[in-house]
Amino acid sequence: MLYSQTNSSTAFNPAPFKPTLSSRLVNGLWFCSLFFSLVSALGASLGKSWLAEYAQIRCKSNAKDAYERHRRYIGISKWHLVDVLTFLPILLHNAFLLFACGLIILLFGDNKVIGAIILVLTTVAFALYLGTATASFVDPDCPFRTPLTKFLARIKAWLFNSKYGISQERYMSSKGEMLLWLHDYCHESADIDQIMPAIAGLNIKSQQMFHNSGLAMTMRDRLCSADFNPDFLKVYYYTIERVGLWGISSCNPIV
Repeated sequence: MLYSQTNSSTAFNPAPFKPTLSSRLVNGLWFCSLFFSLVSALGASLGKSWLAEYAQIRCKSNAKDAYERHRRYIGISKWHLVDVLTFLPILLHNAFLLFACGLIILLFGDNKVIGAIILVLTTVAFALYLGTATASFVDPDCPFRTPLTKFLARIKAWLFNSKYGISQERYMSSKGEMLLWLHDYCHESADIDQIMPAIAGLNIKSQQMFHNSGLAMTMRDRLCSADFNPDFLKVYYYTIERVGLWGISSCNPIV
């Protein structure tokens, strides 16, 4: 009997536990996701305090406060605070991607159908994210801007030693579109007279946007109106020369 108990105790020798490769991948991905999420949350709280230090003297009128505000503004540019704050949401996006990858691996081990469904949904979401980021990176007017877009734009500006933002030509074209929008929605003669010098001062190579608008008709009506101020006559003719609207029917506004 004693021999039987000894033999049975020695026979029970369980194998040491060894985690599978999939379980190690899942744990590694989820712990990385947790780490990125915590870093992003910590960075967000720190960033809020950094910006609060800058904003607390923003509206003061004292000369010393103005100097302090400008000094902190220079420090923000010098230490790339905007780039750091832009990078924080990217960490959270990476945390989501890592968690989704770990979830896919775990579900494939349990149920391949559910794992395939989650894989398709994650792929679609990731493709939409990259698509919106790429579209807004290529076209600055695209509204689907993400933190990744700004980060890629700053990297591009740093690599090619160019200025971050839209080109000067596109900037002037946007100003022209804005002035044309004001022209379309302004009905007061005084407002229109103030818009014309701004249009004349634009440095735009392409004048097609002005030719396709109602600017020529407005200028003709103003030049032929009885209440036209002769002081704006040179401004109007200079605007005609700048934007190439020589098809306006001439009339003498001065009686």
